[in-house]
Amino acid sequence: MSEITRQTMTDALARLAREDVPGMELLTLDAVMTWVFSDENPRESYDRSHASLLGGVLFTGLDDAATVALNDQPPETETIARARDRLVEGAHELASHGEAGLDMLIERRIVPATIGELERSVDSPTQQGACTWAYLLYAIAMGERQDQDEQIMAGIFESFDAWNALLSAQ
Repeated sequence: MSEITRQTMTDALARLAREDVPGMELLTLDAVMTWVFSDENPRESYDRSHASLLGGVLFTGLDDAATVALNDQPPETETIARARDRLVEGAHELASHGEAGLDMLIERRIVPATIGELERSVDSPTQQGACTWAYLLYAIAMGERQDQDEQIMAGIFESFDAWNALLSAQ
């Protein structure tokens, strides 16, 4: 993934607490949006290196989540709360499988989803950022599950919209 060790990744997943999720969301959202609007975004020919960079952003957000002191955050709806609860459950499920959980998360979810979302929305950095961020979080929320969960994805996108509204108003 990035400079973060695999043990740090597993530890970050294992210790994610429900109260830390908003901070993780904000850290990750800020880093993803900064990258998609930067000159580092090639706006074409996405590959594993781009997925690794953004996956590293996710794990940095997870690792640093407990250190974030939020002065303000958007209201938490029932849909957002369900998605956040599932995000914590999924993180703990993946961590409980150690290397196998990381491989599932990184190789089967983060890498293909990130490349796909970057390519799909290449003409809109805003859309790239929103969808990439959502799929990074969703990859964790899936945990051990194989079936898609539209309600969880809806909660993640609702959280994106809430953060976007709050940050745009500042």
